[in-house]
Amino acid sequence: MTETSQAAERARSALTTLSTVGAAIAGAGVGALLATAVAPIAWWVVGVGLVSHLIGMVGIRRLLTSGGYQVPAWQRVAYWLCWVAVAAIVLFALLGVAR
Repeated sequence: MTETSQAAERARSALTTLSTVGAAIAGAGVGALLATAVAPIAWWVVGVGLVSHLIGMVGIRRLLTSGGYQVPAWQRVAYWLCWVAVAAIVLFALLGVAR
């Protein structure tokens, strides 16, 4: 494995991990919304998780496609469904703040 491909593999691995951790943090934040003890920081947790997840998700997609990887249809659908879910969460948060 060349040094360039090793660096690309490390970057891919780091971005995948960041995306996964971000999704987990966002999930924890949504769970925290249901718990009154941590409700004051719940939206912050959701926000940090979503931002981390989106950076990782977009980064890994760019990395793979720049290397010539052909993204399967199901991955494209999952990618855009994730964006729809994030938009729904943001809309829900904004509606909650507006009340």
